[in-house]
Amino acid sequence: MDSRTASEELQILRDSGIEYRLAVNEVHSFGEGIYRDMCRQLECEWVWVLNTDEWPSPELVEAVQEAVEKAPDEVHYFGMARRWVRLKPSGQVQYSRLFRMLRGDYQWRIIRHRSVVFEAVIHTPGFQFDERRAVKLPKSSLLYHFDWIAHSFEARRRKLDLYEKLHNGAKKKFADYYLPEQREWLHFFKSVNVPQVTALAKEMEGVSSVRSWADEFQ
Repeated sequence: MDSRTASEELQILRDSGIEYRLAVNEVHSFGEGIYRDMCRQLECEWVWVLNTDEWPSPELVEAVQEAVEKAPDEVHYFGMARRWVRLKPSGQVQYSRLFRMLRGDYQWRIIRHRSVVFEAVIHTPGFQFDERRAVKLPKSSLLYHFDWIAHSFEARRRKLDLYEKLHNGAKKKFADYYLPEQREWLHFFKSVNVPQVTALAKEMEGVSSVRSWADEFQ
């Protein structure tokens, strides 16, 4: 768990009998800062970083397992295609086809962590990236992103405000990613007909938060 995690959230884990470790966030303002200390505590060769508002499809889990088992020494990280989804009032789940997402919105989070140099830089893989060491997993092996459902519009807007404080121009650059409600027509939404994704979307809607990690640093 990130060292920034609120004590009441850690208490939920303790009450549930879930064991956890704390990793110190070296920048104390965004997620990439946890990677270095997190990986110091690991004995495994590979780490797969997932956020709480993401869900890997069974096809992705299978692809990742096969990839790391067969990975040659020169491959240090794998990328997975991420699909951003929303839940309509009708209960229909849709995914965005925003132009910038059509390339797959690949996330480089399957990492041979002892072979990389971590850098706590927001909106980067979090380490020094060399495309010669990178392999993209099949685009059909999807990671679903539920940010638009798990966090309210206001929570996402405040997160953008923090990004702008960290990097001038970030608010304009990432507005369509985090606030699709503002220019919905750009996303060319299409239905997701995967029962597991629909079930998860409805479950996340039931616990949607008006706050996000960014609120701790405003």
